[in-house]
Amino acid sequence: QVGAVADAPTLRTGPAIGAEDGAIALRLSAATTDIDGSERIAAFRIHDLPDGAVVRAGGAVLAREADGSVLVDAAAAPGLTVTTPPDSDADFTLRVSAIAEEPNGSRAESAPRDLPVRVAAVADAPIWLRVGASGTEDSAIPLGLAAQLPDADGSERMTYVISGLPAGAVLNT
Repeated sequence: QVGAVADAPTLRTGPAIGAEDGAIALRLSAATTDIDGSERIAAFRIHDLPDGAVVRAGGAVLAREADGSVLVDAAAAPGLTVTTPPDSDADFTLRVSAIAEEPNGSRAESAPRDLPVRVAAVADAPIWLRVGASGTEDSAIPLGLAAQLPDADGSERMTYVISGLPAGAVLNT
């Protein structure tokens, strides 16, 4: 009797493009290379996740293994996403592999493949620190506006838009 030994599967990836702080779809698929049809694709492994990035399958957060990788059951691959670290628009590259399995439990993993993830920057709403004004009629009233940007990487800038002024009101800087 010959014991079945799994063969490394082939792996395909699709573009991974999305917005900062949003879920970016990861398109992974694999096929077995064994000609007798006894193998199945059991899982995918994702390496090189940035610190703070989160991988989800069908909305559920997937835990990292001791080596920092994430193991994804093949059935969960269609709903697989990665969310960037908070406020990060940095592109990154994941290393992914596919795992084939024989009915006897023998497994083989494909060679890792690069999966570039492109991240588009998204402006964050400013946080109001102070707003409001009061004063005397016919005199200058300091507006006292203060806000800050939550994304502190310097990639965003803030402007104030003031609307709803009464007729005849004048703004001075």
